[in-house]
Amino acid sequence: MGGLLKRMAAGLAALACWIGAAQADDLAALDFMTGQWRGTGEAAGAEEWWSPAAAGTKVAAFRWTQGERFIVAELVIISAEEDGIYLRFKHFNADYSVWEEDAPLAYHLVSADGERAEFRLIEPNPRVPAALIYQGLGEELRFRGTNAPDADSHPDDLVLTFERAR
Repeated sequence: MGGLLKRMAAGLAALACWIGAAQADDLAALDFMTGQWRGTGEAAGAEEWWSPAAAGTKVAAFRWTQGERFIVAELVIISAEEDGIYLRFKHFNADYSVWEEDAPLAYHLVSADGERAEFRLIEPNPRVPAALIYQGLGEELRFRGTNAPDADSHPDDLVLTFERAR
């Protein structure tokens, strides 16, 4: 009986390693986001920095200013967890007060192919987009916050285009 338990434990350990490797591969599909990005057009004054994946996470900082006026900052964490990959973030004012008093906004990764990633909102909230879509276009990164993720575009979409700064 002891041999059977040892084999079962070894099998579970191997499964855990395999699951961890699959999650790391999924984060690798988000590598196109890594780098420092500067907003163009309507996103002028916006900057975003994405870290490489490490320890099952990617981290980003976002800042948007207009001239001398601070608009918003965000801290974003993408984490590989047992049941999927999640993007969570909070908005910050210049005095470090937060827009979301309780939990961060949370999205679940529904697709990623190395050039595009789509996250869907977990808890419905009419004040925020139902989906966040990142699209890598060579030296550009396009962000789309939308309530119509299955359409090519929607008049209420927030679309920000960034060019690679580094």
